[in-house]
Amino acid sequence: MPFARFRKKRLTKTRRSPARYVAELFFKLMGFLYFVCYRANNAIDVSRFEYPSAKVPPSFDGFRIVQVSDLHGKVFGRDNAKLLDLIEREKPDLIVVTGDVVDERNFRLDQLRDFAERLVQIAPVFYVAGNHEADFYSQYFYEIVSILRKAGFTTLLARETRITRKNGDAIMVAGTVDVKTSQEFAKFAEPQFKKFSRNEGEFRLLLSHRPEFLTLYSKYGFDLVFSGHAHGGQICVPWFMPNGLNAPGQGWFPKYTRGAHKLGETTMIVSRGLGPSVIPTRLFNRPELVVCVLKRDAGQNRGMANENQV
Repeated sequence: MPFARFRKKRLTKTRRSPARYVAELFFKLMGFLYFVCYRANNAIDVSRFEYPSAKVPPSFDGFRIVQVSDLHGKVFGRDNAKLLDLIEREKPDLIVVTGDVVDERNFRLDQLRDFAERLVQIAPVFYVAGNHEADFYSQYFYEIVSILRKAGFTTLLARETRITRKNGDAIMVAGTVDVKTSQEFAKFAEPQFKKFSRNEGEFRLLLSHRPEFLTLYSKYGFDLVFSGHAHGGQICVPWFMPNGLNAPGQGWFPKYTRGAHKLGETTMIVSRGLGPSVIPTRLFNRPELVVCVLKRDAGQNRGMANENQV
């Protein structure tokens, strides 16, 4: 037969050398880790909470608070456009900034000035300092505060103020002065709290950088507290170590690194923060923007915050 002499060639599979196999595996692993680390440091989660309480005045039902914490000078998009757009889409009635807007590794006052001036165009902004601002106390602290005040921030450094509606409804908002260490904070915080008013039946909101002092916040009867500082525990392992590996002021395997925590009549919401810490990368612990909506609740289910993360 004329076609008999044409035989099919057997396809042979080229064997990879062990060195090539290891190199391919290495580059795939590096690509995966780059993707995970990039997302873990640049993709912002929005965590939403509802806070129902009988103490929320009727005209504050639906009042939206956005929390910005632990930015550490990080930029999301050109001139922080990504972060600012995300905040604006939430249509906040109030923005609370709970410390560490800068640190010594990323200290650009021109960048801070631009961000602050654009942030106040979205909503009123209340600010308390964090430990990294306290690190600059002798040199740059007042310059940082001056920039924020000139931009239009309300700085609550051991001060309180009230947000008042036209019908006379009001809520009290207080803020702490932070210091470099937890030991120092424990010494200076209580005299601050003793100065704040404690009108019966008034809704009292506290901005304080450090979450490890929930017992103290509860002792002085604050209804809702916004904190940061813990960076979500920095390095997390889903299901096995959801609160993270370490947090300043709490040490290894910390408790208060994210989400809502309730003690007595006090609920504390802890932001995972937006920027890096001493460890320059986050793992399974993406930057976070917190949104909390106050709800008027005449029932008994007072002060419970429910999280819905997107």
